Formats: sequence, structure tokens, C-alpha cells
Amino acid sequence: YCDAVDLNLGCPQARARNEGFGAFLMDNPRMVYAIIHRAYQQLQVPVWCKIRLLPTLEDTINFARMVEAAGASVLGVHGRHRERSKHTGSADWSAIKAIKRSVGIPVIANGNCQCLHDALRCLEYTGADAVMSATGILANPKLFSGFGCPGTDGKSNCKHAVKSSNGNGDRKSNGASNGKRNVQCNGKFIGNDETNWRSHETSNGCETKGDSDSAGGNSQRKRAQPRGVVTETKKRPLPGP
Repeated sequence: YCDAVDLNLGCPQARARNEGFGAFLMDNPRMVYAIIHRAYQQLQVPVWCKIRLLPTLEDTINFARMVEAAGASVLGVHGRHRERSKHTGSADWSAIKAIKRSVGIPVIANGNCQCLHDALRCLEYTGADAVMSATGILANPKLFSGFGCPGTDGKSNCKHAVKSSNGNGDRKSNGASNGKRNVQCNGKFIGNDETNWRSHETSNGCETKGDSDSAGGNSQRKRAQPRGVVTETKKRPLPGP
């Protein structure tokens, strides 16, 4: 099972324009609401949604609130308008900050993160719950490990985003039934402490804790466990009428 279903309203490409999907689906907020709400009603996993900025900040905030009301558990915000050429120009972190303050669900900030320093600055400035990288991590797959940051060797103070399962096979969490911890090395998210994602500092790469069956029987093999506790995202209840 998948951990969540993510509705991408961020694609600005010509094909998306011609066929009315991606960022251009934001022109039809009623349909977006219907899609998210139906998915929320029918699926046992959380629904996420990623958006771009609309022509005005007020419109974008209203759209973000609509996404939340429809049942989305997490909101990703790409800090550029869809009319921007590809992914060039500065992302508007101020807009992401305003959106974060206007909704009650976790917000993932996207845009202008080319190295770990950028990601940490983005978290501090916007107050977002996590950071997403697209073109930056394609150019530097070790982006979130600190590799390539000015003044660092790319090895110390590595950040690992860790996601743990609840071990009971509950599809409303992450669908895992083996109780093992899943460690995302150089992963997609770096999160603030009050959210579902937390930063962990280690000195020697990925560390996990889990069970394994040996040839001699069911012996338990353990590795060092990263500091901190991380929980998965869950499908949230909607408020009553």
C-alpha cells in the first residue's frame, strides 16, 4: 500500500495547460474540492495536495484553505506562479510564510533550495513544516546530506529524515506491517520538530533498527537508532458542519 495520495497542482507545462491538469486545474476550484473530498472519503490513506501561487496572495490563501477544508492532510506550496518560465527566478518565501500562517495543516515549502543551507533557511523564514526539492535534488542527489554546501565537507552534521511505522499494518498510517523503521538517506523532507518530520544529526550515514531472521533461528539484530521520534502522517478527521 502507498503511504498517501498526492494531487499535483504544480505542473506548469504546455501539455498541462492544453489538457487542463496540473497548475491549470487550479482554475477550477470546485473540481479540485470534489477530487480531494472524494479521495478523502474513499481512501484509507491521507490525501496531500501541492499547489502553485495564484495571481494574488489572497486568492492563493483562499485556495489553500479550500484544500484543507476538502480533507487534505498536507499542503505543498511551490513559491512561484505558473506563468514563470520553467523553474527560474526566485521563489516567493514570503507567500509561503503567509499561507503557512493561514492554514492548520502541515505545509511543505518548495522552491529555491539548492543545498542544505537553503533548506534550513527556508524552514526558518517560512515556518513551514518541511522542505521539498525538485530541480535542486536532481542536480545534487545528496543535497539534504549537506554535500555541496559552502564551507562543509558534506559528511558531518548529516540530516536524515526518518519515518517510522506503527507496526500494526494500519493502512491509515503508512501501510507497513513489519514494524521496521524506514530511514530516508538524503531524503525528500527535512522537517521542523513540531511536525511529522524531524531532523537527526549523525556522524556516520544511515542508521536503522529492526528485526532480522538469521540462519540459526529468530535472532534479533539491532543497529544504533537515530535520536528522536518520528511519526507518519495520518488521515485527519474533518470538522463537523
